[in-house]
Amino acid sequence: MFGSAFLDTISAVCLTFAAASAACSAILESIFSLIGLRGLFLKKTVHAMFGKPDADKILQHPAIQALCTRKWRSPSYIDPVLLARVVYALFVTNNNGVLDSNRAALKPLCTTANSPSGVVTQIADWFNACTDRTSGLYRRWSQFGLFVIAIPVCYFLPLDAIAVAKSLYLNSAFREQILTRAATAKDATTGLVDLTKLVYPAKFGLGEILAMLAISLGAPFWFDLAKNLLRLNPRQSGPAPDTVISGQ
Repeated sequence: MFGSAFLDTISAVCLTFAAASAACSAILESIFSLIGLRGLFLKKTVHAMFGKPDADKILQHPAIQALCTRKWRSPSYIDPVLLARVVYALFVTNNNGVLDSNRAALKPLCTTANSPSGVVTQIADWFNACTDRTSGLYRRWSQFGLFVIAIPVCYFLPLDAIAVAKSLYLNSAFREQILTRAATAKDATTGLVDLTKLVYPAKFGLGEILAMLAISLGAPFWFDLAKNLLRLNPRQSGPAPDTVISGQ
């Protein structure tokens, strides 16, 4: 596609591992959903913000419990404004027009806010900031989980990064097929690559280890990299001329 077999091969390899990562991510998300890992991280965040006794009161509030898919599991997502309103109702008083709370974490918010809605907004912003940090921790767990899932996938298929690159370099027809389909794909979950065509009888070695590390980077990383490489296509570097003048 680019007039360069080497650059085409790199793009196709990226798309291959985007597909492999997407498949492993689907397995991982199913496991995380089964054990309710997102809910556990969210529960941990609320505990860190308010302390266990108050956090349990918040999470047991009917408005929060209504979000739970199962009674024994914490919700995987809580709207920040909803949580802020629950906290306000439970722990913030408004006596004689003065906002106050006997919770140390909430006192500064009550002091700086001019109205109940201001307190709710500040609590929601605080919750958003805390969940952003938790999301970063969840992503690190997901990356580690991807690597763990990739071990049996790469071992039993087996999926060898070196063999994949060699095969795609030598098989120009299959490489072109991958790149052509990638040009119209929106994400890595659309099944760009038939991985069964890249399975080889190989021993566990460097190629499989490289494949595991590649999968652990995640499908968005490889898909975005492949898309950036596709933009290097010289045939797409600029619009075609409107007219062709003969003899020039």
